[in-house]
Amino acid sequence: MTLGRRHGLVLVLVLLLAAAGCSVPVEKSARVQGDDDVPFRLLDRDAPPFLAPPDETSADAELCFVAGRRLVPVRRPVAGTGSALDAVRALASPPEDQPGLSTAITTNALVEDVSVSGGVARVELGRSVSASASDSQLLLVAQVVCTLTARPGVGQVTFRLDGAPVQVPTADGSIAPGAVTRDDFVDMIG
Repeated sequence: MTLGRRHGLVLVLVLLLAAAGCSVPVEKSARVQGDDDVPFRLLDRDAPPFLAPPDETSADAELCFVAGRRLVPVRRPVAGTGSALDAVRALASPPEDQPGLSTAITTNALVEDVSVSGGVARVELGRSVSASASDSQLLLVAQVVCTLTARPGVGQVTFRLDGAPVQVPTADGSIAPGAVTRDDFVDMIG
């Protein structure tokens, strides 16, 4: 064998080994992922096929205000950075240019913090929420869920009080033991 031919054969072998090293590993059986391991909103049937991660710097947001016992989504500018917490805090001031809209979030003390991770918004409630009437609590929860799930990348909302998970009312009168979605309040929206 000539030197050029030998180098060509060695090059082909090196390329074959490199290609084999870049292959996708093969498993003998399928693995089931838990719902918590699935990226944001991919389990939602109504979610668009491709979602961008949450935009924490948006200057406006869809906010849900109260009209009677229903929620009305309104696109409004949001003060601050436009974060999820800023959007929830904006719910304390219903739009003046749309009479008839009100809010169950009468003070920013009702919601202390909002963080978003993996498609789930975690809402830390203020202690004054427990003093609210149950009807007001339903509207407050519905407003927050409607507003947060309108944000790109948010599909579920959980609520906490003093760092501990709390159950929240849903539109059908049941109490949700964990995360809630927009679907839990769909009969109240629009």
